[in-house]
Amino acid sequence: MTRPQTLTALLLATLCACATPPPSAAPWILLLDATHTDDWTSTPFGGEGDILTDDNQLILEMGSPMTGLHWTGDALPNNTPLPTTNYELEITATRLLGTDFFCGLTFPVADSHATLI
Repeated sequence: MTRPQTLTALLLATLCACATPPPSAAPWILLLDATHTDDWTSTPFGGEGDILTDDNQLILEMGSPMTGLHWTGDALPNNTPLPTTNYELEITATRLLGTDFFCGLTFPVADSHATLI
């Protein structure tokens, strides 16, 4: 093959590889929002603030020391077990008040847990 033919073949192979659709990903599962609070309860830190819903927003009022929620369910909303590996989490939140860390998110990792602050 000449150099132009090699580049054309390489370009064609690259375009074909890019045109291949990615494998079908599992659908996202909504775990918590203002209308989906089943299997969630306030964490009794002592001095926690109220947890309210307003205009389809879940509001955790400032507590002393903090306010939190924890999941009490055995399975996800689609009745599958909670994954512990090979999954993604996404959180959308806004801090409206407070002076300490904004969010602590604890999630399962294999046989243990990790927390992002």
